[in-house]
Amino acid sequence: MGTSMLRAQTAPEYETQIRAQLAEKNYEKALELLKLSVRLDSTRAETFYLGGKVALGLQDYNNGLGFFTRAIQLDSLKKEYYDARGSLFMKFLRFDAAAKDYNKAILLDAANADFYYNRGVALYELRKMEGALSDLNSALAINQAYAAAYLYRAYIKMDQNDAPGVKADLESCIKHDPKNAEALVQLGNLKYINNDNAGALAEYEKAITANPKASTPYYARGALRLQQSDPAGAKADADSALRHSAFYGAAHQLRAEANLRLKNYTEMYEDCNAVLKLNPTAHAWVLRANALYNQRKFTEALPDLNEALKLERNNSEALFLRGLTRLRINLPESGCNDLRMADSLGYSGAYKMRVQFCGLPDTVKAAPPPPTPPAVPAPAPKEKPAKAKKEKPAKTKGTAKKPE
Repeated sequence: MGTSMLRAQTAPEYETQIRAQLAEKNYEKALELLKLSVRLDSTRAETFYLGGKVALGLQDYNNGLGFFTRAIQLDSLKKEYYDARGSLFMKFLRFDAAAKDYNKAILLDAANADFYYNRGVALYELRKMEGALSDLNSALAINQAYAAAYLYRAYIKMDQNDAPGVKADLESCIKHDPKNAEALVQLGNLKYINNDNAGALAEYEKAITANPKASTPYYARGALRLQQSDPAGAKADADSALRHSAFYGAAHQLRAEANLRLKNYTEMYEDCNAVLKLNPTAHAWVLRANALYNQRKFTEALPDLNEALKLERNNSEALFLRGLTRLRINLPESGCNDLRMADSLGYSGAYKMRVQFCGLPDTVKAAPPPPTPPAVPAPAPKEKPAKAKKEKPAKTKGTAKKPE
C-alpha cells in the first residue's frame, strides 16, 4: 500500500496566496505566508514587494520601506516597485526621494499618468514649480479626466496669482469628480476673495455634502461665519472639523476666536493651548493672553504677550494688549509706551486708549483700570494644501487655502 505525500509549495504559490489574503485585507494571515515564502526563497523580488504591501496593511511603514527597497535591489526593472516606494516616501514627506523613484518609474513607463502626477506633487512640495507644472500637464495630456491633476495645477496657479487659470482648473476638477470636497472648498475660497460671500458659502456647503467626514469644508464655512458675525455658527463648524481631525490647529484657533466673541474664556484657553502645541505663532500667544486677560489673570497674560513680541516685535495686537495688561498691573509708563507703539503701527483703538488713560503726547497720569480689550479675532490662517495620493488628493491635513 503506497503512502501519499504532500507536495511542498513553491514560492510563486505562496505569493499567489499572499495576494489573495491582501485582497481580503487579512494581513496577519498574509504575514504568516510571507514568512514561509521568504524562508523558502529569499531571492525573489516579488516576495519582498508583496511583503511591503503586507507591512502597509499592518501600518508598519518602516518595514514596508525596507521590503520595497529590497525588492528594487533584487529587480531594478519593475515600475511597480518604484511606484510603491515612491508613494511611501511621500507619506514620510521625503519628497526628494519620492521624485527620484518616480524618475525611475517614468523611465520604465513613460505613458503612465499616475507617475507624472505623483512626481508633480513631489516637485510641488519641493517648491520646484516649473517641473511640477510640466509633470501635471503631462499627466493631463495622457488622461484628460485626471481630476486630482487639475486640482494640483490649480494650486500652482494660485501661487502664480492666475485667478482665471485657478477657476478653470477647479471647475475641470469638479467636472470630472463632482464630489471632490477639496476642489469645492478652493472654489469657495476663490469666490470669497472676489467678495461673493453667498457663492463661497454655497460651495462650502456643497463640499460638506460631498464629504461629510472632511474637516476642511467645516473649517472654511466656520471662518466665513465668524467674519459674518456668527460666532455660534463658527464654533459649531469648528466642533465638526475637530471631530473629524482632532489635531487640526486652524480649527482649534477658529473655535478659540469664536469663544472670544461668545465670552467663553475657559474653553477658549483650552483651544489656545492646543494651538500652541501645534503651531506656536505670535497670534496664538496673543489669543491665549486674551483668554487670560478676560479672566482677569493679568500677570499670567503678560508672559504670553512677551512671547508673541519675541516672534514679531511689531505685532500691534500684542503691543495693544500688553499695554492694557501693564496698566492693569500698575505699570503705567511701560503700558502707555506699548499703547503709543501700537498706535504708531495703526492698531484700531490704541489712540482712544492713549487719550483716555495716558494723555497726549505720552504723558502719564493716574487712571482707573482700562476696559476689556475688544474681542476682534485675527484673520483665519491659511492652511497648506493637502498632500496628494495616487488617484485623488489626500484627505486634509488639511488643508486648503482659507479666507483671510
